Amino acid sequence: MAQRKVICLFGVQHIKKEKGFFKEFLLFSFKTTFKGKISLIAKIAGGESMNTKYEECLKACLECLEACNVCFDACLKEDDMKMMADCIRLDRECADICAFAAQTMTRNSPFTKQILELCAEVCERCAEECAKHDHDHCQRCAESCRKCAEACRQMVA
Repeated sequence: MAQRKVICLFGVQHIKKEKGFFKEFLLFSFKTTFKGKISLIAKIAGGESMNTKYEECLKACLECLEACNVCFDACLKEDDMKMMADCIRLDRECADICAFAAQTMTRNSPFTKQILELCAEVCERCAEECAKHDHDHCQRCAESCRKCAEACRQMVA
C-alpha cells in the first residue's frame, strides 16, 4: 500500500492508503493529542481535491467541536457555574452532533442530510446561549457555532 504524507497541526505523520482520502481524514481528524485536544488536519500533501462545500462543512464541524469542548471546560471553571448550566449542556450537545456529522460525512452515510440539518439547529441554539455570556470562550464558541450552522446549511442546500 502506498503511503501519503499528512501534515497535522502537531507534526507530520505518514499513513497507509486504504480506501481513499476520506478514510484517512476520519482517522486523523479524530485523533487526540497528548493534551486531549483534537488534532485537525491543516493540509494533505498530495491528496485528492475535495468538493469545496464538503471541505468547508467538515472543517467547520471539527472547529466547532473543538470550540464547544474548550467552552465547556472553561464554563466548568466559572464562579457561577449554575448560571452557565445551559451553556455547558449545549456545548456538550453541540460538540457531540458536530463529531457525528463529521463522521457521517466522511463515511457517506445516507442520513448525512438529516444529520447536517440537525447539526445546524443545535449549533444555532448553542450560539444563542453562548452569546448571552460575556466570557471570551463563550463568544468564540458562539462564532464557531454560527459558522458551522451556516456551513451545514450550505452543504444540504
